[in-house]
Amino acid sequence: MEDLRVIKTRKSIRDAFIRLMDEKGLQAMTVQDILDGALVNRKTFYKYYRDKYDLAESVAGDFLALFDRVLSERFSSDDGQVMDSINAAFNELKGNGKELKVILRIRTDRVDVAAAMEERLRGVYTDLAKRYGVKGDIDFQAAMFGFIIVSSYRELLERERAFESHKLLFEYREFFKLIDRLMNDVAKQGGTPRMV
Repeated sequence: MEDLRVIKTRKSIRDAFIRLMDEKGLQAMTVQDILDGALVNRKTFYKYYRDKYDLAESVAGDFLALFDRVLSERFSSDDGQVMDSINAAFNELKGNGKELKVILRIRTDRVDVAAAMEERLRGVYTDLAKRYGVKGDIDFQAAMFGFIIVSSYRELLERERAFESHKLLFEYREFFKLIDRLMNDVAKQGGTPRMV
């Protein structure tokens, strides 16, 4: 079991990192900024992290482990409430909305949180597509699904709006109505809707 002082120190460093990510971004912040924000000395910081990128990757890794756990718990049942499950997962992960918004921006040579979340959601879609007998290019659909879900929740965080699946489903429905109308217009003109 980790010493309580170690836990508090690491939390202080992590909290300072999150604040600085929000204020400056990863590229502009320095280790000295983190030290000042966390009220720790250089030796203490380097005891736990090689540099600011190592810290970023640690924060990202902790979050993605939680994301994996939540997705696993939410999608292990066959209750058919997919969007409610996604909504509940994001609500559980959200905690402090500012923190999730910042974590979604973590991108280094070794980790890209948003892309990693999209990848995990592609797996969810692939499983759902098998369960519901979906046809077509499942890999392409899964990529769209991951991108749309992560982008939607990122936008909600930026706007500081609540995660409500019924409202989100309404917006998705309207979006896809427009796509359907555009495809019908192409078909009426004698063309064949196709991917460009």
